[in-house]
Amino acid sequence: MEQTEKLENTLQNGTEKVTVDREVAAMMDDEEAARIAVAAVDELAEKDQQIAVLQEELGQMKDMLTRQVADFQNYRRRMEQESSRQKQFGREEVLVGFLEVYDDFRRSMDAAEKVEAQAQSQPAFNALKSGVALIFENFGKQLSRLSVEAIPAVGHPFDENLHEALMQQPAPEGTESGIVLMELQTGYKIGDRVIRHAKVIVAA
Repeated sequence: MEQTEKLENTLQNGTEKVTVDREVAAMMDDEEAARIAVAAVDELAEKDQQIAVLQEELGQMKDMLTRQVADFQNYRRRMEQESSRQKQFGREEVLVGFLEVYDDFRRSMDAAEKVEAQAQSQPAFNALKSGVALIFENFGKQLSRLSVEAIPAVGHPFDENLHEALMQQPAPEGTESGIVLMELQTGYKIGDRVIRHAKVIVAA
C-alpha cells in the first residue's frame, strides 16, 4: 500500500513538473515572439526613415537636374542667337562692301546714258555699255535674292532711322519742310534692318 502511494506521488509530481516546464516554455516562446516583433517593427521604422531620406535626396537631384537642363537650354539658345547675329553682321559687312561696287556700276551707267544722249557713242562704247548694263542688272538681282532693298528717299519725309541728312536746302514752292529733295547715296535695308542709311538733302 505504501509503495502504491509513493508511486502515485511520484507520478503526480512528474505531471506538475511537466506542466510547469510547458508553462515556462510557453512564456519563453511569447517573449521571443515579442522580441522578434519589436525588432521587426524597429527594422521597418528604420527602413521607412531610409526611404524618406532617399526620396528627399532624389527630389533634390531631380530639382538640380531640372535647373541644369534649363540652364543648358538657355545657354544653347543664347549661343544660337549670338551665332545668328554674328552671321547676320558678317553678311551685312560683306554686303556693304558690295554696295560700294554697285554704286560704281550705277554711276557708270548714268555716265554712259549721258554720253549716249549726246550722240557721242561709238559701236565699241555701245558694246561696253551693254556689258556693264548686264552686270549691273545681274548684280541687282543678286541683291534682291538676298532680300536687300533700296530705301525710298526722294519725295519722302525725312526719317532719321532710314536717312542721313548731309545738308538742308530751302524748300521749293509747294514742298513741305522735312521732305527729301535729293539722294546723294542710295540706302539699303534687309527687312526692317538698315544696313546703310541713305545720304540725302532735306528741305528746310
